[in-house]
Amino acid sequence: MQMKMTREKEGHVEFASSVISEESRPLVPLLDLRALRNHKLLIMCSICNKVKINDHDWVEVEQAVNAYGLFGVATFPQLIYSICETCYHKFE
Repeated sequence: MQMKMTREKEGHVEFASSVISEESRPLVPLLDLRALRNHKLLIMCSICNKVKINDHDWVEVEQAVNAYGLFGVATFPQLIYSICETCYHKFE
C-alpha cells in the first residue's frame, strides 16, 4: 500500500492511499469478522497488519496466533488498531 498525506488549510490533513501489490494468504480465523470475540484485546497495525505481542515487537498475524495459542480456540480477542513503529517512521 502506498499512502500520500497532504497538509491542507486550517491544519487539516488529506490522506490518499492506493494498493501497490496484493499477496494471497491462508485464512486466519482471528481476522474473520464473524468469529466470536472475548474481552481480551490485540493491537494490530492498521497499515501493515502486524500484531503487537509485547512492548517492542510486532509480528505477522500467523506468528501472533501461534504466540498467543489461538489455534482451535472458541473465542478470539477483539482487534484494536494502531500504527507500529516501522510504519509510523515511514510517514515522518
